[in-house]
Amino acid sequence: MSCDWFIADPAEAADVASIVCELHAFDDWPHLDLAELDDEAVEALWALLRADDSSASELLFEDSDPEDGSVSVWRVHPELVRSLAGVTPTALRPLARQWAACEALEEWNTPGVEAVLKTMTAFARRAVFDGKAVLAMAVV
Repeated sequence: MSCDWFIADPAEAADVASIVCELHAFDDWPHLDLAELDDEAVEALWALLRADDSSASELLFEDSDPEDGSVSVWRVHPELVRSLAGVTPTALRPLARQWAACEALEEWNTPGVEAVLKTMTAFARRAVFDGKAVLAMAVV
């Protein structure tokens, strides 16, 4: 499964999904390639940041095609986006260490986790600044 994050309006979920059949392109929205991370890793990060037991994302669109496979688009929890956007440079490394200790990232090293986290926080800051949601598209 591959996963990409997009800064987009939730009403655009089907349009984002149409990237799979080339009706739209990745560059139609700001996006972040997170193919290296699985759902468990994102949920583990959310568990470190959240104040309740809500899921890290909400399903907005799902479709499957025998030729193209299955595509789903999820809205990343707005509080996860805000929390990532609020991670300060001094808090980044300790959070990366905590996240790297999670079972979902057992094959990662801390500098690799820190680099991905830094990219995710910058992307989240852009989404917050733009006043838009972050949508996650997964293709199987």
